[in-house]
Amino acid sequence: LLEEKLFAARGEALYQTRFCRPLAEGGRVQGVTVENRDGRAAYLARVIVDCTGDAEVAARLGLPTRTGRPEDGLCQAMTLMFTIGNVDFMQDTCHDLRRMIEQAAQEAGDGYRLPYSRPYIIQIPNSKTAVVQLTHMRGYDPLSAADVGRAAAEGRRQAYEAVEFLRRHVARFREIELLETAPLLGIRESRRIVGEYTLTREDLGAGRRFPDDITTAAFGVDIHNPLDDSQQCYPVQRYGIPYRALIPRGAEGLLVAGRCISGTHEAMASYRVTGDCAAMGEAAGIAAALAARTGRGVREIGAEEIRERMK
Repeated sequence: LLEEKLFAARGEALYQTRFCRPLAEGGRVQGVTVENRDGRAAYLARVIVDCTGDAEVAARLGLPTRTGRPEDGLCQAMTLMFTIGNVDFMQDTCHDLRRMIEQAAQEAGDGYRLPYSRPYIIQIPNSKTAVVQLTHMRGYDPLSAADVGRAAAEGRRQAYEAVEFLRRHVARFREIELLETAPLLGIRESRRIVGEYTLTREDLGAGRRFPDDITTAAFGVDIHNPLDDSQQCYPVQRYGIPYRALIPRGAEGLLVAGRCISGTHEAMASYRVTGDCAAMGEAAGIAAALAARTGRGVREIGAEEIRERMK
């Protein structure tokens, strides 16, 4: 459906295309260069939307960014999801599977240890297939190509070891099989822009709403510690994400959407989830279209205009 809508709007789908560098003059972003199977190309545009998750466009423009937690810059642990077949297990809490595995490991005496103490098996309805959140890779730099490669390899190793352990030592999982590991590593945190407004933990705790809200969020703060298996989780009040948090300071013609908008380490641990990122992307796309169509700067677009079209 999204592809049909894209082509109906005379857009192009440039799959397997990599952003290289921004084109800018006098503080205004004017386009990007990319690499793909055609080689290198430049695309000029009135507005660029950075949905890289790592704020790559903003960073390569030299705009201010923040990475990880404030005391040491370390980022949350990474996860590689995987899928298993021939399973019939509906999990109620994050402790069910952990207790089962820990008891089996103690009885087997083979020294197996869970890489993540809150594992989940999420059964797909009306099937024998389940998605598993069990791997945890800590201490890797999400902005290092080599580290991301090592983390993905460790995630696959953890997935294979977990499936093999379950098959050998937990009776109800004896027939399971590993169907696939995720093609992309789950990176929870990396760079964040410094925007016209920075969301904070206090905003989330108070359920603060803003005149320029473009969506709301309510997923609790969920911080996977970068150094050990601890996890900080606490609820929030439904809060607004202001349009200003999508606008990086120091540039015109650029918007950012996703986990790399302007927020603190703690605030990002709430709005980083898929549903919130999708809403931000829709809002940024609408704002970019309005700016391009009317010749206005992104800061001149009113949030009420964006909200009306999102409705």
